[in-house]
Amino acid sequence: MKKFFGILTAVFCFAGSTSVLAQDYLLYITGPATGAIGASLDQSANFDNNADDVAGWSYGVCHDSDLMTLTDVADGSTTETVNNGDPADFNQVNLLTGGYTVGVVVSFIGSAFLSSGTGYELNVATY
Repeated sequence: MKKFFGILTAVFCFAGSTSVLAQDYLLYITGPATGAIGASLDQSANFDNNADDVAGWSYGVCHDSDLMTLTDVADGSTTETVNNGDPADFNQVNLLTGGYTVGVVVSFIGSAFLSSGTGYELNVATY
């Protein structure tokens, strides 16, 4: 996991069809690590699924609010199309003073999943 301005904490939970092993799932942040005062920068929350199909996910990202201000969190390219080309059936993003939380259910009826793969873009946060 890359550090973001020296402080990044991510707590995540993934709903899959089998038991979860720590090395099977990887959540990480990409994008510029620094920015000029007053500048805007985007950080992507990305996911590698090295196990079975995933039915949903939940995670939180925090930052040092003395160093930056979160202005927006948008769906990533994967979240926009994960449900057989459509957005997830449930997608809740909460912007907080010190970060954000996300909860996603891909399909309420189980007709779509996030399959094994790497580099899935879940969200893009703008600071």
